[in-house]
Amino acid sequence: MPYIWSVNSTRRTVLNTNLFRKLKISNRDLLNIVDADIIVNSAMAKAAHGKSGSIDFMIHNAAGKEMLRERRSFENEGYLKCSECCSTDAYGLKDKGIRRVIHVNVPSYFRNKNAVVDTNVKLLECYYNVLCEAASDEEPHVVAFPLLGTGAKGFQYPAAVGLMQIGISSFFEDHPDAQIGVIISIIDPAGFQYATFSNQVLDLVNPKDNKYSVEQEFSNVHATVSSGIPEYKLFDDLKRYREQLEEAKQQFQEQRQQMLKAITESWSKNQHSLGAKIYYYEKKSEMTRKEIIEAANISAKQYNDAVNKPHHNCSFNTIIGLCVAFNLTLNESYDLLKSARMTFDEHDQGCQIIMRGIENRDLLPLKKRDQINYNLNACGITYVYVGNAEDGGI
Repeated sequence: MPYIWSVNSTRRTVLNTNLFRKLKISNRDLLNIVDADIIVNSAMAKAAHGKSGSIDFMIHNAAGKEMLRERRSFENEGYLKCSECCSTDAYGLKDKGIRRVIHVNVPSYFRNKNAVVDTNVKLLECYYNVLCEAASDEEPHVVAFPLLGTGAKGFQYPAAVGLMQIGISSFFEDHPDAQIGVIISIIDPAGFQYATFSNQVLDLVNPKDNKYSVEQEFSNVHATVSSGIPEYKLFDDLKRYREQLEEAKQQFQEQRQQMLKAITESWSKNQHSLGAKIYYYEKKSEMTRKEIIEAANISAKQYNDAVNKPHHNCSFNTIIGLCVAFNLTLNESYDLLKSARMTFDEHDQGCQIIMRGIENRDLLPLKKRDQINYNLNACGITYVYVGNAEDGGI
């Protein structure tokens, strides 16, 4: 399958699968990256246009006021804590083949000089969290980042390049099935030179190789020459930051392990959230996320929202879909519903049909889902459903 889907008839018309799970370094402007369908905005914590000349300002200018209005409609008026992200529609950028914009609050090196490692970890989290957000949609994507942390945020190019490489490779190590390609836009010749010279990056196709296969894209072949940085200086600068970056990488990995441990412990203490329970059942089921989503009859975005966004108001049908997909017992289904602040109405005919279907342990999830929905249909019941009723049923 050479191509995935049409992006825009006036530009590159397809997403090329050769880009998936690869890193491409480009010196094109972020808004002129031809292959990307998602771009990343280095956004302010508070939803605003950003300062004139910044990436934030440039993206909002091109997208129009609707994008800012959408972000402000989110919880806390779209306020983002450091390394948090959210996504909006691309609005005016759709003419460029861009469908979504992911906004992430990048840490400032200038404000945190006395906590360099912690600040580095926050920048790693930015890349990791953005790619998790991009993966929430089941369709393949190519995500274009600026080199986060440089410019007004104060990170030096050798550090910013190394952290970019670690953050992206960490995501693919944890999500080997993710159908995502990554393009890094670096228009400054010096930054571009550091990124293409660096040998610290992991090969995203095979992380165990401990080396990069970096694809370079030149909009101007003389761009890398104009900075004129000698190779010995590039090497010395990258080497100088290596120890600091390795410390940040180790701390980042430890934090992720602690998070997983906390989820496990909270499960045993019965103090876990809806997201933690879903995560627990996902691991227990040994199914791929794609298989779970198919069995639950929900979208990848609905699944991601249920797991990662505690404030998200999941529908009853989504939770029931997950109960069936995980092949939970009736008591376990009650428990999962309770975490979402819901329960079965035992006097309701639709709920009675679903409860009897869940108790049927002879059917595999897909067959069970279809059987329950068939029985609901036969009774003319449309208000309760296994999975997302908007998807049109079985």
